[in-house]
Amino acid sequence: MKEKELIKKMTKEQVEEKVINIIVNDLLDDKEKKKNIDRNSKFFEDIEIDSVVIVNLVILIEEKFNISINDITEFVDCLKQVSNLVDFIYQKIV
Repeated sequence: MKEKELIKKMTKEQVEEKVINIIVNDLLDDKEKKKNIDRNSKFFEDIEIDSVVIVNLVILIEEKFNISINDITEFVDCLKQVSNLVDFIYQKIV
């Protein structure tokens, strides 16, 4: 099965797991922060992302979920906490 088809069949829980893995493995260097990332983590308060990380996150999300993020404002609005980003991605893939 093609990757695009597999992505479309992902459950919200699978999307969440993949998002957390992206954050932990591809974006964060701080080992202490890595241990505490979950669906309720807040991007700016808990994860402390900056503009460079946001750009990298956009690129990774587009690549890993095979979606296009055309409206960066809409994307940034969903960066309140991890669960908001999961909802955003899930709506794009289903």
